[in-house]
Amino acid sequence: MTDGEYNLQFTGSATNSSAKQALMLCKQMRDNGVKVYTIGFGFAEGAEPPTKNVVAMGDDERTTPAGMNAKDRALDVLAKCASSNSNYFFPYDGKALRKIFKDIGNSLSSEISGGKARLTN
Repeated sequence: MTDGEYNLQFTGSATNSSAKQALMLCKQMRDNGVKVYTIGFGFAEGAEPPTKNVVAMGDDERTTPAGMNAKDRALDVLAKCASSNSNYFFPYDGKALRKIFKDIGNSLSSEISGGKARLTN
C-alpha cells in the first residue's frame, strides 16, 4: 500500500529511478510465484492508470515512460506492479478500502480452498 510516489532509492543500486526499482522488485516477486496486489492511496474516486491491460504486457514493457505527471506515473507503476488487471486498486475512502480487503480475502480463500494457492510461513 502506497501513494505510488516512489521517492527512495536503494543505496548502491545500478538503476537511476526509484519507480524502476519498485517495478524490478515486483517482477522478482511475480517470478517467484507471489501474487502481487497493489493498493494506492490519495487518488480521486474513479482513478485509473494510463495503462489498464497489464496482463497483456511482457516484463520488458512494465516500465514507466518518462514525461508523465506524478499522479499518472504513480497510478501506472501501481498497475504495472500488480500480478493482473484485477489486482490493483485505488480506494478513495475507508469504505472502499474495506471492500477491497474483503474482496482480496474472498479471492484468496477461494483459491486456497480450490487448491490453486497455498499458505506458507
